[in-house]
Amino acid sequence: MSALTVVKAAFGKTDTARLSRVLSRLQVRDATQADGLTAVQPLSGAGGLRGREYAIDALVVAVALAPQLPYGN
Repeated sequence: MSALTVVKAAFGKTDTARLSRVLSRLQVRDATQADGLTAVQPLSGAGGLRGREYAIDALVVAVALAPQLPYGN
């Protein structure tokens, strides 16, 4: 799960204590340069999707689809 997902969830009406409890059970990882390049591809072909919300959504998807490391790495 991307750290950006945390930001998006916290920005809404999510209770911080509840969010912290859920996050304690998940592996959160940083987005990489490769994730960023992967996120650019669908946005460049989507005609007119611009702005940080679309960019964040595309990056969250790219991180979710990236090969995962074993837990604890």
